[in-house]
Amino acid sequence: MTTRTLIFVLFLLASWGCSFMDVDHKYEPNAPFSSYKNYHWMQGLKDAPEPEIDEEWDNLIRSKIDQALADKGFNESLVEKADFLINYQFITQERIAVSQKETSYRHLNYRYPDSMNVDTYSYRTGSLILDVIDPEAKEVVWQGHVYGFMDVHTDPEKQEKRLEKAVAMLLSKFPPQ
Repeated sequence: MTTRTLIFVLFLLASWGCSFMDVDHKYEPNAPFSSYKNYHWMQGLKDAPEPEIDEEWDNLIRSKIDQALADKGFNESLVEKADFLINYQFITQERIAVSQKETSYRHLNYRYPDSMNVDTYSYRTGSLILDVIDPEAKEVVWQGHVYGFMDVHTDPEKQEKRLEKAVAMLLSKFPPQ
């Protein structure tokens, strides 16, 4: 593989990573999902990582999850009446994208490379993890993870639309059938 091809492939992978969302779900098959009707947001997790988002973004994530759960027929309730608890984590990662531009000149129907410019830029992408916890067993019974749904350098309106799409994809398999 030539250097040019390798750099092109790396560029494609980097740009693909900017726009691609990947979702993963796992669950406890014996959990009583059919009895779940009401949920409550879990607060104060021990060993939680430092928050990487501000209060406005936290509220937006919570409201999108609340809306998606309401659309599925679940109700937010007091902790005493909750059939399940939910919690999310938002994780950002630093990424680097590479692009290549080659200049050349022609002489007698031949093209000669003149110079090659390689540009790199960094960006942050976000992943969202949602946990569903059984309050009696105090164990995670369902977890969804959407990777790479947000490039934090995009404008807020695009971020919100990508968040909506990410939450819809995240909860597409909750409750499991």
